[in-house]
Amino acid sequence: MNSPHTILNFLKNIKHSYLDDTHMPLPLASVSGVGGAHIGILDWMRDTCALAIVTSKSIQLTPNKGNREPIITEQSAGCYGNAVGLANKGLTKSLDDFKFFNARRKKQLHSHTAGHSTGHTAGHSTGHTTGHSTTRLSPSHVIASPLFSISLAANSTEDFETLIDACCPYADMIELNLSCPHARSGYGSAIGARSDRVAKIVTHARKRLYAYQQNTNTRPLLAIKLTPNIKDIGIIAHTAQDAGADVLVAINTLGPYQYREHHTRAPILTNPPGGYGGLSGICIKDTALRAINQIRTHTGTHMVIIGTGGVTTKKDVDAMIDAGADIVGIGSALARVHQKDWPSYFYSLTHRKKTISHIPSIHASLYTQKQDSLTKYTPIRVQSVNPLVHIPAQTSTKTPYLLYCQQNFSCELGQMLFLWIPDIGEKPYVPLCTNPLCFLIYPRGLHSTSLTQLQSGDTLYIRGPYGSAPSSHRFTDSISRSHKTKTKNLKILESMSCIQNLCIITETYALARVFPLIRARLNLDTKKKAHNSYKTNTQLLSDIPTAVLTRIFALALLDNGVDNNAKDRTVSHTTTQSQLTYKVFEHINTIASLATDFIHDHTTVKHSSDNNTALNPFLYSSSTHDHSAYHNYTVHDTHAFILAGTQKFLSHVLSAVSLLATHPHCWVSVETHTSCGIGLCGACALGSKLTCHYGTYMRATEFLFQLNTYGDLYHDS
Repeated sequence: MNSPHTILNFLKNIKHSYLDDTHMPLPLASVSGVGGAHIGILDWMRDTCALAIVTSKSIQLTPNKGNREPIITEQSAGCYGNAVGLANKGLTKSLDDFKFFNARRKKQLHSHTAGHSTGHTAGHSTGHTTGHSTTRLSPSHVIASPLFSISLAANSTEDFETLIDACCPYADMIELNLSCPHARSGYGSAIGARSDRVAKIVTHARKRLYAYQQNTNTRPLLAIKLTPNIKDIGIIAHTAQDAGADVLVAINTLGPYQYREHHTRAPILTNPPGGYGGLSGICIKDTALRAINQIRTHTGTHMVIIGTGGVTTKKDVDAMIDAGADIVGIGSALARVHQKDWPSYFYSLTHRKKTISHIPSIHASLYTQKQDSLTKYTPIRVQSVNPLVHIPAQTSTKTPYLLYCQQNFSCELGQMLFLWIPDIGEKPYVPLCTNPLCFLIYPRGLHSTSLTQLQSGDTLYIRGPYGSAPSSHRFTDSISRSHKTKTKNLKILESMSCIQNLCIITETYALARVFPLIRARLNLDTKKKAHNSYKTNTQLLSDIPTAVLTRIFALALLDNGVDNNAKDRTVSHTTTQSQLTYKVFEHINTIASLATDFIHDHTTVKHSSDNNTALNPFLYSSSTHDHSAYHNYTVHDTHAFILAGTQKFLSHVLSAVSLLATHPHCWVSVETHTSCGIGLCGACALGSKLTCHYGTYMRATEFLFQLNTYGDLYHDS
């Protein structure tokens, strides 16, 4: 860790170098609460975005689940109301993340040093191979490691001291959140609005940092995040400065305010009482600029100030620095920029055309291209809600329901929709089909149970879709390179004719994620044989409640999770359209047999003595798999595997059938926890990727890379 003096000089020099138009790191920082819910996103931002500071989500001593969804609303383009509720993992699990982050950071620093000695940049030697499409810049534009700021939230001096003592070894800067306007009583702005409480907490925090410095000869900087919801923020800023703050961060969100849905006039957010939340985005920019000017006036020229609030363009960055900021924080603006474009977007906020003209142009207009609200609800009438007894429910689960709507809705494979019921809340769902819109609902909690109780004619409110569909360049091309059909512009469902053999393995709750593939494949097969197709989803579900469809594809459905003692059930029956055999698999080794049988049936081996091919005589075993043998086998380009389910389920299957882990045409769709849908809360992160931006489909090799790199892929709040 660098000395506090060195870090402070670093922060000041970034600003001066930026104003002088010289080659230095960007004078930008990520802000607490945006993208930092999972350590994988912070690690990716550190490695690719060349920021001066990356900031963690505010953490508390104990885990906090936060508020029920909705937690965010965009009232107009770029203007957000939010009430996340300080959701976080708690200190113990967060420390594990910070240890991991610092280990990766040290590795990067070592690689950066080695890279310079051999003429390479750290970026080239340590860049992730995670599937992100990002732009690497020349060495002069990439810093080896941004500063790491850990944000802390507490309601007492003692709790702040405990958090500081635990986090000091991992932070370049400790940020005290004294400004959240929608936190529970005693947190955030309840502290930051009073000079006496600010002085007390900052003084005690300073003492803990100096105690740490006596033992280590260094310490993190002390930053205080200020609330704008007071008469004169300059007075509080001066109080924090006198008490020992090194850095001031302003502003946090305004408010809290209540936000109402325009169709129903009902409150959108669920933060008790009354659904109030903080206000952020372009609508608070002028307030932020005034606040920074007041803080600079009251604290003088030496205090380091991080200005944040409503910054979306290079003009905004210049205005914030002119108002007195040394570093500019970027937060809500990222909701309207795809994650893969974040690095280029950051550069577009600061670049001078003459000095970095090689950077791909991402102009300010990018932010305003989407004029409609990203969270706008569309009212849709319910057609029917009926129990579906054909699919065997899990042991602890009630019968699933099929919810039909009266209208169509656009949503592609890999994307999700949020369903909102006033006074109940919202949750993300993947539709079974979109023409008409239809959902398979398992009543597991308040929201899903409420959906099953809707009546014909009731109104459901939908927003989305979110995530990217696996288009031709990601999926179709990977399974049809040897096929004569041109698939460059085809989407995944339109490319079913290119797939000769498809094996699908899914968990019960993830059935909707693969159902469009099932329907498309069955329709294709029945058109070839009987010149007709399945007319309704109900009929299709009745015919294949859970299934292995002979010679079409295999679908294994886990009924009770991974249970090594359960017995398998096999059922055969004839429908009007085809002979179907389906299985309810409850044993992980049976799933392994299913996959290996499929590979056995659809794999050829090339003899070394000639160019002829023969049926593969080798039946792979999950327990005695010979990895070297796989190199002698060729799986047809028109054969593919799709796995869908939770992280635990997918890792079990890929572990049981090790061949799939390196299979070139094996894709997974991962069940994730998603809260906002627009990339701000970060709860949906799978390692270093936001699924609400990228979608849930990824190659098995990518999934395993994320799993092996970041361990538990889920946000554990």
